[in-house]
Amino acid sequence: PPEMIRKYENRIINIHPSLIPAFCGTGYYGLKVHEAALARGVKVTGATVHFVDDGTDTGPIILQKAVEVRQDDTPEILQRRVMEEAEWKILPQAIDLIANGKVSVVDGQVMGAIAQGIGLALSEDFEDLKKHTSLLKCGIPYPNDIPDDIELVYQENHPRPLGPYGAAGCGEGPLAAPHPAILNAIYSATGARITRVPARPEVVKAALDAL
Repeated sequence: PPEMIRKYENRIINIHPSLIPAFCGTGYYGLKVHEAALARGVKVTGATVHFVDDGTDTGPIILQKAVEVRQDDTPEILQRRVMEEAEWKILPQAIDLIANGKVSVVDGQVMGAIAQGIGLALSEDFEDLKKHTSLLKCGIPYPNDIPDDIELVYQENHPRPLGPYGAAGCGEGPLAAPHPAILNAIYSATGARITRVPARPEVVKAALDAL
């Protein structure tokens, strides 16, 4: 009931057998999720633990884990693999994180921003409109491209009287920071200074050859 969800906001969790926002929402449950994934022809699916809100599968994401989709999969086989390789692993992980006070709604926004920043630094390229005709071809990072062991440390300052308030804007800093940090790490490790992103392997090699 909505009144219960409001009373226990960000305290009720759910696990969904897909990588939200794919194959989720009204009508996506049980085998229907895996049938939809196979019908769409995706190569990767997975599971998501999220907080429950007033919508269907729309609450803040806590954990996700990707699972390979194989050519000979049936909905039943895929369902079992997602349970064994993802659901049964990330649900207890999420409970442990919550029980130890290591989860907040802000985490999801910050993690998402960091993932975007890593993509901007290393793979995302929207320059060639003829070549980069889809998000996949543009180099959007997959969950497996993002490190699992990112530790978030928050420094809370005194609030400004004119805002932003609460968690508003908390993803802007993490989005802006990763690409200069990664380019500086490449420089520190190799002496090659790269001034444009993305720093694809061929860009790094060219910078090394120019030393």
